[in-house]
Parts: sequence; structure tokens; C-alpha cells
Amino acid sequence: MSSWLNRLRARLVAEHGGRRTEAYREETVRVRRGDVLSWTLILTGFVPLALQKMALAPVWLALLVFCVVARRRGVSIGTPQAQRLSLFAAAGSAVYYVVTGDRLWAFTLFLVFIGAILVFKHDMEHEVQQLYLVAFVLFLVFAQLTLDYSFLVGLFAMVMSGLMVMIRYHFPEEVRPGRYLSVARLLVGPVLVSLLVAIPIFVVCPRVPVSLVSFQNPPHSAGFADKIRFGEMLDALGSDRVFMTVRTARPRKWRGVVLDYYDVKGWRRTQGPGQGRAEGRTVRQYSAPIGQPIRLDEEALSKRSLNVLENAEVILEPTDARFLFSPQFPLAIETDLGTIAYDQSRALMRVDEPQTKRIRYVVWFRTRARPLENQVRLSRRFLQLPPRLPARIGELARRVTLSARTDRERATMIDKFLAEGEFTYSLSTVPPKERDPIDHFLFEAKAGHCEYFSSAMVLMLRTVKVPARVVNGFNPGTFDRYAGTWSILERNSHSWVEVYLGPQDGWVEFDPTTGRGFEPPLGLAARLGLSQLWIYQLVRGVANRLDFEWQRWVVSFSSSMQAAIFQEFYNLYDQLEASLLSWWSTHRVNRFLSILAVFVAVVGILGRLSNRFRKVLARLRSVLGSMIARFWIALSRVLTPRHRPVGEAAFYDEMLRLLETMNLSKRPSETPREFAKRMEQVSSVPIEPLSCITEAYCQVVYRGRSLGKTEEENLLRLLVEIRRGLVRP
Repeated sequence: MSSWLNRLRARLVAEHGGRRTEAYREETVRVRRGDVLSWTLILTGFVPLALQKMALAPVWLALLVFCVVARRRGVSIGTPQAQRLSLFAAAGSAVYYVVTGDRLWAFTLFLVFIGAILVFKHDMEHEVQQLYLVAFVLFLVFAQLTLDYSFLVGLFAMVMSGLMVMIRYHFPEEVRPGRYLSVARLLVGPVLVSLLVAIPIFVVCPRVPVSLVSFQNPPHSAGFADKIRFGEMLDALGSDRVFMTVRTARPRKWRGVVLDYYDVKGWRRTQGPGQGRAEGRTVRQYSAPIGQPIRLDEEALSKRSLNVLENAEVILEPTDARFLFSPQFPLAIETDLGTIAYDQSRALMRVDEPQTKRIRYVVWFRTRARPLENQVRLSRRFLQLPPRLPARIGELARRVTLSARTDRERATMIDKFLAEGEFTYSLSTVPPKERDPIDHFLFEAKAGHCEYFSSAMVLMLRTVKVPARVVNGFNPGTFDRYAGTWSILERNSHSWVEVYLGPQDGWVEFDPTTGRGFEPPLGLAARLGLSQLWIYQLVRGVANRLDFEWQRWVVSFSSSMQAAIFQEFYNLYDQLEASLLSWWSTHRVNRFLSILAVFVAVVGILGRLSNRFRKVLARLRSVLGSMIARFWIALSRVLTPRHRPVGEAAFYDEMLRLLETMNLSKRPSETPREFAKRMEQVSSVPIEPLSCITEAYCQVVYRGRSLGKTEEENLLRLLVEIRRGLVRP
């Protein structure tokens, strides 16, 4: 492999003054027509994008069929036709943007069409640079859509195909059809090594928070807003889209938005970022230095350390919801968002725009916490009832809690009445528009989903003067024992109740939703029976684990994680140093023997590994030497003047002056070697002296060489030969 790459490198560095072989000319014709490698380079950027937008599957299929048929028939287009097709592609993309409003995919369609046009051009050899650019931009679009571990696979495929196309473009006779796989095997090692070398660079580079330009809107997540209407959660309850992945010790419900005001059509929050202290609804913003947890409750944290609290690591998928999800009740959070809003209901919120990328955060929590509101505000906010609430709801609540003496007993009785009574779970219940939805649910339909159960319990509790509120969030989800994480899907969306049971107990969670009639939607794997196979569970668990670790250590790699890694290395060094000092102080009497033993051990190890060290050093020396030589040549070309002063390159100017006397002038667009090659067709010009002077001129001007006295005398002799040869005819 190394000899083959070294030969290609030497040929690339060498000047291209010699004649091309017949094999080179034959393979160049193939490159001009666009071969398999050109298609592969475009597909590495196209296929991941096509998988991200299956709604455009008919467009992708039609484009592939058209390209395959056109290639089999040998269709090729020229520059004028390519320009017209590019205009049509731009117009089609503009129409798609006007119809859908999706800027990202309109731009993607334009890039895909341009890539197909470039591949079909008959002068493909001159369009390779544009092909590189289109494939690279397609891959950047793919990176904008997703940053899971498939990004690494796509990056490897793109680098491999790009290198293959580049080598085929420069050395077509070396990379012929039929040898693609063998060349690819030679390139796998260097590409993998380059990716491994990039890992320490990635870890050492400073973490700078960069706000990426958003080309797309985040997916809508119903049920998590300041104002929610009945029935908005139905789409989420029937969706198998992953909403977040959690690593925590025990299953927990995940609180999102806390709702306290009922207006017959639904619920809303009476506190938000735009409302202030004057109304008794305080929303505060908290921040902390980069790499430090944001402390939300200093009073609770002053009595205990974060290390003794339970925590959960969350990876939240892109969503338009402003809320961050946490168990009861969050005390601190570590995130790169910078600033977090935290209200009196202990709900976490973003203060910037909804994210179009995954975000990672770690939250510390406890199961009980004192209320942040005083008793007056509790009574006013969490005992609110609409003015036209049907009276029979209150009568039903009083009848159910007739024997209760405390608020806990009242809450337990209503919870049991709804969960174990004659009510069933259903996603098809639609109350009449003119009726109160909860009244219809309690007395007529007696079927509904979690929104109706939680709303009914809160209203029944408020009619008997027990403060209560609705919480929308998620159930614990499904535990993956192979990945060690909880997968929480959109269908795990849930609504439950929090009841205030006095200063001692605070807010206590109740879940009145019944389990009867509940049939969770099954995915394709479950319908086919694959989800019960251990091999399927293992493969899916490994994939989930890879995705979680990729998001944690690559995409969400923060300055705090970087500092933690550096701290671990420092602690390891500190422990090693302490151990060595302790050992040295213990064996101080045998200091000379210890030094001798260490020296012998080092010499023995180096002796055994000397051959390997020599090979590694030789490779490093060759690679670094080649890189330094190229850099020095490029630097010398930039720093040295284009034309040398008289005495070093004047011999070439004298040769041009002699040729101009015979009307043989050098064209401005010609290089010295191209001019010499053209002069070979003129019989009156001495070929050998002209070639020698041209080569010496290139060495002086482009390589930075200085001529010795003997070389200058030889060049003067060659000029005399050219003058004699021109005078003789």
C-alpha cells in the first residue's frame, strides 16, 4: 500500500512535462463520460438525504430511473444544454419552495439536479471540482438534518469515494474499472487512521458555543405549550417517534408543563416569561458559568451536595416545545443552553428559540419539595373554576368524598373512582361542541384519554376546596437492557394530577387514568413479531447505545465534559507521581540499583521494539519530509518574484528574443513547457538546446534553485547553438 501511494505522490509532485501513455488517454475518455466513481460520489450525499425525506420517494425513484436509463443509452450533454437544465432545476426548486415553504429541501433538490447534470456532461474531466463541491454541500445538508452516528458512516463513505474520484481524475490509468475494490482496500487504512488522529484534536480543541443557522422548523410536539385544547394530544398518543432518551437509575414520570387555569375548552398556564411579579406569577431566569451546573434551589442545595442527589441524563430530540422535562422536582441542571427559566410550578423552560438539533442536559432532582407559592396564591390559582361549570360535577365530587376527612383521603377516593370505576381509556372520544368536555366525559361518554381523566380529577378536587393542577409530560417509557437507557416515544405522552396536601407533604402526584381499554399502537417490528426475538433486541439495543454515546461524547461534547476529561488525566498523573515518590522514598537505600534496573528495563523494551520504532519513525520522516518540502516549495513560490533578475533567468529571455526574430513568439497563455512542446513541430528550431534551457528556467523560477558557474557557461553554449541553428536556415 505504502509503495503504491508513494508512487502516486511522487508522480503528483513531479512536473507533468512528459507525454501521456495510451492507457492514460483511453481512461481519460471514460472519466469524461462520467464513470461509476462519479455516481458513487454523488450517491454518498444523495442516499442519506433521500432516507431523511421519504415523502419525496416518488421524486427520488423517478430521478434514479431516469439517470440509469440515460447512462445505459450513453446520453451526454454539452455546456449550453447544462446551463439550460440548471435554469430549469432552479425554477423547479423555487416552485417547490413557494408551494411548501421548506427552504432546506428546495435547496437540496436543486443540488441533486445539479449533481446529475454534472455527471452527464461530456467534458466530465473538467467538472470534477464542481462535483466535489456539490457532493460536499449535499453532505453538509445531511449534517444539518441529523447528527446521529450514521453521520460518521456517511463521512467515511464520502471521504473514500472522494479520494477514489480524485485519484482516478489525476491517474486514470492507475485506477481502471475492475480495480476499484482493490484501490478502495488500499485507502481504508489511511482514512481510518486520519479519523482516529482527529479524535484527540477534537477533544483538545476548545468548546465554543456556536449558534447554527436554522434552515428547517423543528417537529411539532402537541400537548406541551402554555395553552392546550382538548384533543391536541391525540396525534402524539398515536406516534412512535422517539421524543427523548434518558439514562437514569429508576423509572420516573417526566414533568413538562404545569397547567392551572380551566376555560371549558382546555387548560392554560397563568404564568409565563412575559408575566411579572405584579400578578403574583414569578418566572425567574437562572444561569451559570460554562461547565458549571445551574443551581435552581439554593436553599435545598445548601443542605446537601449534588453528588448525593439522584440525577438523570437526557437527550432531547428536536422539538418546538420550550419545556425541558424532569422528574419531581428539579434542583439543578447542567446544560450548554446558558440560561434556564424556572417558574413557581418548578417547570424548566428554554429562553431562546425552539431547538432544531438534539440537546443534552443532566438534571438533579428530589421527590418532595416545598411549594414556592404562599397560601393565598395557592388558594387563588389552584381552586379556580369556570363560572358556568355544571353543578353536577361538584355534586359527584361531594358524593364520592362523603366519608373523607382529610385532603389526602379526598384525593385518594377521587383517584380510585376514576381509575377503578366504570371509565375506559379511548382515543376516539369527541365531546359535542356545545357541551362541557368534562361533564360529557363523567356522565355520558365515560371514555376518553388521559387529558379527560386528569382534568376531571382536578375539577372534582377544586369543587371540594382541594388545590390541584394538571401536569403534562411523559410516562417512563421502555427500558432497553442492552443500551441501559429509557426510550421515551411520543405515544408515552401523559397527563396526570398534582395535589397540594399541606406544608408538610407539599405537592403529591396522582394518576387517575385507568388501564382498561388501553391498546398502545404497535410498530412494524411488533406486528411482524420481531420485537420478541433476542437478536432483534440485541441489535436495537446496541444501535441505541451507539446513538446515545455518540450524542453524548461527540455532538453534545461540552466544555464541562472536556474539563472532566482533563481532570481525570491530571488525577491519574497525580496518583502516579505520588506512587512513584512513595516507592522511591521507601527504596532510597537502593537508589543506584533502582536507577540501573529502570535503565536496563527501558533498554530491553526499546531493543525488542526497535524494528517497529524504526519503521514508524521512517514513515513519519517520509510523510513529514514530503509535507515540509511541499510547504517550502509553495512558500518559496509566493515569496520569490515571478521573474528572476538578470544573471539567473536572463538566458530564457535571450532565447525568446532569438525566436521572435524568426516570428516564433511565446503566447501569453502558454507555460514554458507548452511553448517548448509547440516548438518541437518547427523543424528550424534546435530541439535539444531549447528543452534544456526551458528545464533550467523552470528549475530557477519555480523550484528556487540557483545556477552554478558551470551551469551558466553550459546555458550560454546552448544559446549559441540555438542562434546558429536559427541563422543556418
